[in-house]
Amino acid sequence: MTRSRTACRALVNFLSFATRRGFEPMPVPHSTIRWVDGNGQTIPKNCPDSLAAASQVFILTSYLERCPAKQHGQATAQVLEQLLPAGEGQGLPDGKVVLAFQHGAHDADAASRHVAAIVEGIPKALRPYLLIAVIDLHGKVNALNQVTRSLAHTAFNGDLGWVDDDVSLGPSCLENLVRHLDANPELITVGAYKVPRPNTQWAAKFFLKTKRQSHKTGRRLPHGCAILCRFDAIREGIPERYIGEDGYLSLKFFEPDMPDALMRQAVVETALCEHTVGGPVWEIIPRIRRTIHENAILLSDFNQEHSARFAEEVLFHGLMKTPQQPGLGSVPIANRFLSGLVFSFYIAAGTGFVIRGLLRRPMRRVSWSGYSRYGHPDGG
Repeated sequence: MTRSRTACRALVNFLSFATRRGFEPMPVPHSTIRWVDGNGQTIPKNCPDSLAAASQVFILTSYLERCPAKQHGQATAQVLEQLLPAGEGQGLPDGKVVLAFQHGAHDADAASRHVAAIVEGIPKALRPYLLIAVIDLHGKVNALNQVTRSLAHTAFNGDLGWVDDDVSLGPSCLENLVRHLDANPELITVGAYKVPRPNTQWAAKFFLKTKRQSHKTGRRLPHGCAILCRFDAIREGIPERYIGEDGYLSLKFFEPDMPDALMRQAVVETALCEHTVGGPVWEIIPRIRRTIHENAILLSDFNQEHSARFAEEVLFHGLMKTPQQPGLGSVPIANRFLSGLVFSFYIAAGTGFVIRGLLRRPMRRVSWSGYSRYGHPDGG
């Protein structure tokens, strides 16, 4: 066993001990889902028939306070346009887009008005491909689970994917994801190739440069900004103790007993997805802290060998050796330094969980941390 695997196994054991004592998530409140069609009419069913009959379903998650209805409409329209033929692409005529629209428990009327305004801004030619799931609780994981569970009670046997509301999709992005998944039966999930654009702040530009210094392994993992999965693999949804979904899926579909542990996952280079990276320092730091807490909980939830290999090959790639895995190559000194630094952050996070346990003040939830400025398809 390599020194790096031994170190990662010790870290996983420590995080398991720490989170058992310092993390007690609150129960997720009950939420309801109301379906609206592309013309703004309420559908009195648990899941629309047209959705169950689709070959692919793509969920666009967003919420009432996110932006004005006009920008919501633009974000929705750009995903819908992916289903139509364009250039050399054939489109996805049997696909559907679900806008999973979240609002607070006391904002139902405002949400209804907002949804009506969104529909009004959608071109009529795109409306047959659109369904809206109005959900009375905030949270991306809850929104994805609500739609997933609705589909699970039907005969739906297609593929399920989702797109963030702050990305710009390249030509035929979603179609290329579908074609790649269909052509590679060994894969469970595929993701778009992310093309980052930094915000204007110096911290955002530095953050992007640091991420580009990171190891190659993480770039092979699909991210939740534009992703497609085989439905049978995710029909149970995502455990609601997590605030994000892509870290969980990366670990769930990681194959620790195979020579290439990432054989079930792929990033499709012909499926381009542009997104904004970073913000001011006071927004980047909470986001990093959120990611570390989330990953610490994930590592402690899976079995030791599974998590240890994932940590060694993905989170701390090249920490103590030059790996010989196919496609990984040698590891620059800068990457080793960054891996060691991040490793120390996880030890600090675990120590924080232990202290919380000793004080009997466990963490009840990992706080969400987004950026106050984010991109829209119209460049706003």
